[in-house]
Amino acid sequence: MAILLEWKHIFVPEGRRSHFFWTSWSLIVLNIILFSMSIMAESFTCVPLRALWEPWVNGRCLDKKAIDLATAYLNLFIDMFILALPQTVIWKLQIVRNKKASIAAIFSIGGLSILCAIIKIPFIHLLKYTGEGDTAYGISRIYLLTFTETTLAMLVFTVPAVPKGFSESCFGRHIMRIMLSATTAAMRLSARRINPRVAPVLIAPKPKVSFGQSINFTQAHCFSSTGQLSYAINTNPNPPLGIKNASNNTPSRIGLIGARGYTGQALIDLLNRHPMMDLQYVSSRELQGQELKGYTKRKVIYESLSPEEVAQLDKDGKVDCWVMALPNGVCQPFVDALGQSPSLIIDLSADYSCPGCYSTGSQLALAPILDYLGGSPQVFGVSGYSGAGTKPSPKNDVNNLKDNLLPYSLTGHIHEREISHHLGTRTAFMPHVASWFRGIHLTVSIPLNEEMTSREIRQIYQERYAGEKLVKVVGEAPVVKRIQDKHHVEIGGFDVDSTGKRVVVCATIDNLNKGAATQCLQNMNLALGYDEYQGIPI
Repeated sequence: MAILLEWKHIFVPEGRRSHFFWTSWSLIVLNIILFSMSIMAESFTCVPLRALWEPWVNGRCLDKKAIDLATAYLNLFIDMFILALPQTVIWKLQIVRNKKASIAAIFSIGGLSILCAIIKIPFIHLLKYTGEGDTAYGISRIYLLTFTETTLAMLVFTVPAVPKGFSESCFGRHIMRIMLSATTAAMRLSARRINPRVAPVLIAPKPKVSFGQSINFTQAHCFSSTGQLSYAINTNPNPPLGIKNASNNTPSRIGLIGARGYTGQALIDLLNRHPMMDLQYVSSRELQGQELKGYTKRKVIYESLSPEEVAQLDKDGKVDCWVMALPNGVCQPFVDALGQSPSLIIDLSADYSCPGCYSTGSQLALAPILDYLGGSPQVFGVSGYSGAGTKPSPKNDVNNLKDNLLPYSLTGHIHEREISHHLGTRTAFMPHVASWFRGIHLTVSIPLNEEMTSREIRQIYQERYAGEKLVKVVGEAPVVKRIQDKHHVEIGGFDVDSTGKRVVVCATIDNLNKGAATQCLQNMNLALGYDEYQGIPI
């Protein structure tokens, strides 16, 4: 009865009267009746009752074997019904089949109890109730199986709550800490083979994937914005440098090369809010000698730092982290000048790239569904003209873009290669520039290898990004206007065609924030030993 009450609590919404509700109560009532009849049958098996254990006493007795067999068969029938009842609901749930199978397996453990009940019946048939042979010995085997059956029934009652109970218990938390420590040790061993100066990227759909282009990284040293890592932590357990800063509450000293651009300005705004980062040097040839606006922690004057001057400042220990916010192909002399410096180097261009704005949104939109791909996805991307930088061109000319949509690099775009490489599947990407200033909209057409519903697909995304502060899964298709000046990615739509084998997912991302400056700060936080989200408005 306890199992049926638990089933009813799990599978029947409060106040609803479904077939599951009425079936559960019918079985509960049937169990009560059967239990009451068993007690009465045992109480009046013999008249007088002591004739049950003293065969020489004259009296009348019911057929004990028939009663035991009837009880055993009735219990077996009810147990089988209880076992099947949850399955009728589980396999109708709007979730992926693998999840259905896992849940069904948990609620099928009662099959072991039924197995004991089936084995017990032949022993009842063989047991002699007439006083011939050793009745006590024969009935002991039946009692042993009954005890096992009852124990397994208790297992059925408790198993659904075991994972949560274990994770919240002191013992469970201790085990999780041990597992986390073991994972951290493995990461440290892997990190010895990795260039410690360059901050890794924050999105990796698969553990073996990295975003370094000119330098190789491995996922053992990366921290994923997708929640792919099972040890999901917010602080780098093995930061390549900055440990002293994190431990003694001293802000890390930052140097920014290329501060004039849109991305550099967005990063300056974030650094101004960060309690543990102090912007010491900003470099821009065009703004040399002017005061940095929007930074309130100290007075900072723009300089025009050469690679040699950067190397000298680094040698003198003036900077903990250098950020390159330069156009593609420009930062190489600075990286070469820094040589084997222990300082952290983060590059926002494609040279030693943090993930690109388009590729970040595209990969987040595709990562959860990779196991269900039935072909090559296609990404139609539209960006505001801030993505074209500050250097004048047709792609950031407001007059050229007015009432216009400008396609460019429709094949072979650098982000197409980046998306395809790191997802491990060929992906077509078609970028466009629109007349708004900031924000990207991505429409992603995804062929599926099996029929799926919109609800199943949305569930996959919600589970993948559960707990991620900078990835939000929404029901409707997101719009650019809502993402501008925000620091997260929105993913939604999940529109499935009539065949059930193609879904369209939409994603929006602010190209200057989460597409560049925000994830740059995430990398800096993790590499320097701070909380991943410190300084980021959530």
